Amino acid sequence: MALERAAPRSGSVTTETDALQPSAMRRLACAALDWWGLEALSDDIVLVISELVTNALQHGGGCTGLCLTHNAGGSVRVEVSQRTRCRPRVRRGDAEDERGRGLLIVSTLADAWGVGEAGESVWCMLSAPAGEAS
Repeated sequence: MALERAAPRSGSVTTETDALQPSAMRRLACAALDWWGLEALSDDIVLVISELVTNALQHGGGCTGLCLTHNAGGSVRVEVSQRTRCRPRVRRGDAEDERGRGLLIVSTLADAWGVGEAGESVWCMLSAPAGEAS
């Protein structure tokens, strides 16, 4: 695990091990957001990480990494890497379904989201509320 700060209010946090549990990834994200002064994004980013990591574990052969990048203007890029090159898609579950809404939640919360060119990762961007971007 590494926390880098290249300049005030910028940097990245990256973990690259499939031994990390989703709860550890969520704690790391909260610590990074606190460090960057973006606590207002914590709830949404924690939920997005939970959904993307769960998708990687259930459909992508396992989660191999989490990368958070704080960009100029207060946006944060969340990227979760997975073992396989499976390209996820948004599903619309029935009211009785217990699963299948993860990417729908991500697409609702994020300003943008996508899949790595080879399907090795899923990423999304979230912006800080007005007045909290740095």
